[in-house]
Amino acid sequence: VVALLQQWWRFFSGIFVARMGLEALIYVFLFIQLGPSLEKALGTPRFVVLYVASGAGAIAFAEVFDPGLRLVGPILPAYALLGAIPGMTFAATRSLRKTAADPNVQSSVFWIVFALVLGMMIPGAFKDYTSVTAAAVLAALLAAGLQWTKTAPKLGLPVTAAFLLLVGGLVALAVNGKAFRDGKLTARGIPAGMAPDRPQPLPTQDPSQGTGLINAVDARVY
Repeated sequence: VVALLQQWWRFFSGIFVARMGLEALIYVFLFIQLGPSLEKALGTPRFVVLYVASGAGAIAFAEVFDPGLRLVGPILPAYALLGAIPGMTFAATRSLRKTAADPNVQSSVFWIVFALVLGMMIPGAFKDYTSVTAAAVLAALLAAGLQWTKTAPKLGLPVTAAFLLLVGGLVALAVNGKAFRDGKLTARGIPAGMAPDRPQPLPTQDPSQGTGLINAVDARVY
């Protein structure tokens, strides 16, 4: 719906709004567990960039390469924080072997895979594997770049800049209704299950039958 309405800012604002109270509590707990250590390692400005760019980039990536209904809210930054751990470890060690052997990396990968498998097993659960996987992978790449901006700026600044340009490009493509199909960039269209991109009038309230507060109001179907 965000892409259909061309409201680019919702790619960013949507990652801050939980869908329900229980979800908010779960992800607040995750952020309390993961956030402080990552913020301390990266610094607050870099941590904010990681949170926002990874979450928005994941939504945009999924919209371009797998158009459809999307998961939004803190769930994507939560996957991003888990994905950031391998990226920061690799930036520090410059070794895939040492990164794979790190207990924190193994734990983060385990929880990412566990959450994905659990989602597959829950009947009727809404599944958006493209977005959550993209959030973890993109965060790993961005976290490495952000860490290098502190320890190796000549490497970190170009990597981070390239990543942010990639996120901006993906958001621009999604907002303008573009998607990759069969290896070609084409018009996105309206995926099954989504509302048409046009205003839908709400029923007009007859003043004689009520307060008459609703009158000629247009709203979009979500």
